[in-house]
Amino acid sequence: MQLDRNIKNRFLTSVYYRPVTLLTGARQAGKSTFVKDLISKEHKAAYYTMDDITTYSSATTYPEDFLVSLPNQVILDEVQMVEALYRPLKATVDKDRIAGRFILTGSTSVMMLPKLAEALVGRMDIHTLWPLSMGEKNNHCESFIDAVFSDDFTPRNIHVAINDIIKEIVKGGYPEVVSLPEDIRQDWFSSYITAIINRDIKELSQIEGLHQFHNLLRLLAARAGGLLNFADISRSIGVANTTLKRYMSLLQAVLLTVYLPPWFANLEKRIVKSPKIYLNDTGILCFINRINEQRLRADLSLLGGVFENFVVMELTKQIGWSAERVNLSHFRTHAGLEVDIIMENTAGQIVAVEIKSKSNLSGQDMRPLKILQKEIGDRLIRGIILYTGEQVVPFGKNMIAVPIGNLWQL
Repeated sequence: MQLDRNIKNRFLTSVYYRPVTLLTGARQAGKSTFVKDLISKEHKAAYYTMDDITTYSSATTYPEDFLVSLPNQVILDEVQMVEALYRPLKATVDKDRIAGRFILTGSTSVMMLPKLAEALVGRMDIHTLWPLSMGEKNNHCESFIDAVFSDDFTPRNIHVAINDIIKEIVKGGYPEVVSLPEDIRQDWFSSYITAIINRDIKELSQIEGLHQFHNLLRLLAARAGGLLNFADISRSIGVANTTLKRYMSLLQAVLLTVYLPPWFANLEKRIVKSPKIYLNDTGILCFINRINEQRLRADLSLLGGVFENFVVMELTKQIGWSAERVNLSHFRTHAGLEVDIIMENTAGQIVAVEIKSKSNLSGQDMRPLKILQKEIGDRLIRGIILYTGEQVVPFGKNMIAVPIGNLWQL
C-alpha cells in the first residue's frame, strides 16, 4: 500500500543539510518503501540493502573498500546488521563531508547501536518511522500538536462513530495490513511477532529461551498504559529481574514497545518515577490480547487501555513532523494525582491531556487537570480531555473537552 509519509519534509531537510541521516523504525513499518520513494521522487541516490547476501558479504569482509567503491550519495538499508561499517563510515564522512552523503536505515533503536551513534556523533540526524498514523491512512498531515500550543486553538465539533474508531484501532497502522481482511491480518500479526522474536531479537542477543518473550509480550499487552513494575513482572513470568530488564531493553530496541517517561515538576510531593508501557501499534496490541472488533463493540469496558495506547502512539507519530518540538511524558503522584500525557515544548510550556474512551463527561473528569493547573500555574497553557463525544465543551479558563477526531482531522 503506497502512502505518503508525513515525516518526509523534516527527513529531507536533514538529507539536504547533513552528511548522514538515519531512519529507524520497527520492521515492516515502511522504511525501505519510504527511502525508495525518495530515490524516485526527491533525492537521487544508489540503494544497497544488507539483506542482500552479496552486499552484506562485501560490507562485512571489506568495509573500507566497500565504502570507497560507493557513489557520492547512497542509501544503506538495514545498516544495523554490519557493525564493521561504523568506524569506516566516520572516516569516509570526515574525508568528504557532502550533504546527503549517506542515508542509513535500521530496524533497531539507536540505543542498541551505541557504536554507530558514537562513531557518527555530530554528523548524523536521527528520525523514526512508526506505523501509519490516522492522517497518513487518509492522505493528510495532522497538526494537532502545533494547534494545541498555538494562541488560537480552535477545535471543532467532530462526530466519529465509536465503531469506526474501534475498526481503526484493531486494524493498526502497519502499511502491509491496513487493507487486509481480518483473518489474513491475524495471520500477518502472528507471523510478524514470531519473526521479530526469532530473527531480530535473536540477532541482537544470541540468547536461548525465546519462548519467554511471547509470555512477556502477552503480559505487557494486558498491562498497556500501566506503570512499568519490573519486580511484579519478574514474579509473574518467572525470570530474574536482571534478565527481565535485558528482555525489556530488547523489545524497546526493536521498537515494539514504547515507554512514556514520568514528568518531574518542582512540587512538594512524592512523584511516581516509573515509566508507563505501551506497544507501538494497537493492531498488534489487540491481536496479542485476543480482542477483535466484534468483542470491543460488545464490551466497551475493554476499550480504555487500548484507546489510551492509540492516543499516545498517534501523538508519538506526530512529534516526527510537528513544527513544535515537544516531549511526551506522564504525571503521577503517590497522593493520587494522575495526568495521562504531559506535552512540554522547548519554551517550557505545557499542554496536559487526559484520555477518556467515553462519550459523556462530568466535571470530575477535569479534576486532575484543574489540580495540575493550580500546582504549576502559567506553565500549563492548556488542559485537554480527548474523548469520544462530538462536542467541544469548555470547563473553565484554558480547560476544554475535545472530540477525539480533532487528533487527526485538524
